[in-house]
Amino acid sequence: MITVVIALAIITEAIIEYVKTIMKMVEDGEKKTAITQCAAIVLCVSLAFAFGANMFDAVGISVNAIVGTLVTGVIASRGSNYIHDFLKRIKEITVG
Repeated sequence: MITVVIALAIITEAIIEYVKTIMKMVEDGEKKTAITQCAAIVLCVSLAFAFGANMFDAVGISVNAIVGTLVTGVIASRGSNYIHDFLKRIKEITVG
């Protein structure tokens, strides 16, 4: 259970920081960049559902399939380096 709580904390922090970054772009007048980031989220979430991607399965955490796929798409929209680092952090928690 502690593993799940820590994973939730990491996921929450990642998503909140992502939202804050997009909001700052809008406030700073970088609307095109913010729109690009939002488009990346929509595209990655759509692809995650199309492929049935769920990163929680990869690290052995049981989660509702819809929520897992949605979060996977949002996290993946940050890019491959980000998802690699993110999964590495989660695996360190789950494996020990």
